[in-house]
Amino acid sequence: NYILTVIPEKEAEYNGGYDKLIRYFEEKSKSEIAAIKSGQLETAFIQFTVTEKGEISDIDLKKTSGYSQIDKLMFELIRDMPKWNPAENSKGEKVSQNFEFALAAPGDGC
Repeated sequence: NYILTVIPEKEAEYNGGYDKLIRYFEEKSKSEIAAIKSGQLETAFIQFTVTEKGEISDIDLKKTSGYSQIDKLMFELIRDMPKWNPAENSKGEKVSQNFEFALAAPGDGC
């Protein structure tokens, strides 16, 4: 068996880093998620691509949260994110990179 893993030399990064990305999601979704009773929000998964231009594309909800308004909000937040710093290969060329985000209710560990 052969396993091949392709990882960009430099991963795509949200402008401002991981902490700023988390704040973006928290600030834009806090009131909607707080309205859901604890234990009722399922962990949702959404995939997207950061293109070689740092733009978001190919957004795909892989698993619903159980609430259509939360799923829609997740889609819109990812679609409307500011540009990222794109990934780079070992030659320094800009390349696309895929991501998967998980959203869970506070206290569920995601």
